[in-house]
Amino acid sequence: MSRAVNAAAWTVVAAGVAAVAATAVITQSQEGELPTGDDVVTVDVVAEHMRFTPDRIEVVAPNLKRRLSGVTATVVRLIPVQARMIGIVATGPGLPPELPHIPLTRAATLPRDRWRVWHARRNTEMALGLILRRVLRRKYRLMFTSAAQRRHTGFTKWLIRQQDALVATSDKAASYLDRPATVVMHGVDTGVFHPAGDRAALRRALDAAFDDARVEGWEQLVPGIDLPDPDDRHVVAAAIQGRADLIVTANLKDFPREVVESFDIEVQSPDEFFMNQLDLDPARVMTALAAQAGATRNPPLTVSDVLERLVPCGAPLFAEAARAQLWRVDVERP
Repeated sequence: MSRAVNAAAWTVVAAGVAAVAATAVITQSQEGELPTGDDVVTVDVVAEHMRFTPDRIEVVAPNLKRRLSGVTATVVRLIPVQARMIGIVATGPGLPPELPHIPLTRAATLPRDRWRVWHARRNTEMALGLILRRVLRRKYRLMFTSAAQRRHTGFTKWLIRQQDALVATSDKAASYLDRPATVVMHGVDTGVFHPAGDRAALRRALDAAFDDARVEGWEQLVPGIDLPDPDDRHVVAAAIQGRADLIVTANLKDFPREVVESFDIEVQSPDEFFMNQLDLDPARVMTALAAQAGATRNPPLTVSDVLERLVPCGAPLFAEAARAQLWRVDVERP
């Protein structure tokens, strides 16, 4: 590895030492004490309450990104399932409160009485794992799961080489790791996702609910559209063919307004779109939010809960504005 990559790698690692080490020094003396408060995690998994004390934690799955992403969604969906089989907890900001979870400070100060697995899915999480093991001397075995089907940067390759075990979610993803990896493909929770009993009836129901959503004949328009990511051109082509007035996307950088608006189509972020709807018809928007909250079961959510979850999804302005309209609905329910 070149000196430049090596220096960059350790610069990133060193940058995290101060924050993590500072909290570690404060809580270091807690090792061996009976866990209380933040040391104990209460988990509701299929109506079964489990208490994760340090002696039961076998795997820590970090999530160091506040905004909702595919990786975050994977963590949120998998951890409750895995918690039925092993002692696993997540750590990091922006996670749902019902998820098995310990604070980052606790992850950095778990007792050194056994080896645990640090299961990273991002560069930052691999780097933090190195800090915990090499700087703070935590007993973590480092594991990295990759779904990326592309060449990795020099820094990422260096981090990958420091891992004790690698998992890839496909053969193609494994081919880019340059090290042996176990391929474990993404599964599907068939209790939640399963084929419709009558697909024709489902198609009719979808067409009835969104009578103008099906767009055909857009393919010939793709070559005339120039976007930063060519794989996004079909979105604009379908919008043109379907005579849409608006594209709502959080990926604004790949849908430049000057390009899309040349086709008489506006581009808005989800936050901007929701704000416009709230301004147009606040009563109807709040009623829709109440209906969405009322449809939740595991766990049941209030409108306030729904709004709180929209913040890391990229709609903080809407969430704040909608909170001022809570008086329009019965926000709390049993």
